[in-house]
Amino acid sequence: RVNSGTLADDLIRLECRTLLSTHYHGLSQDFEHNAAVVPLHMDCRIDPVRPGELVMLYKLRKGVCPQSHGMECALSAGLPKS
Repeated sequence: RVNSGTLADDLIRLECRTLLSTHYHGLSQDFEHNAAVVPLHMDCRIDPVRPGELVMLYKLRKGVCPQSHGMECALSAGLPKS
């Protein structure tokens, strides 16, 4: 687990404007009361015609991504289901 206190201190010290996180969902909870942190995510959806295929919509949305799409990303990269 990432130590959010240390991370926050480092981000402030480095004057970091962007932090990209793909699978550290706990960070959204760790920083939910920090006014300096604004959660955003790229919008996507599952293709209704080809179930399991992730379609990137390339639209930046406010808030934490409501769902993880790790499996769909892995499959699109050619990794086997097993």
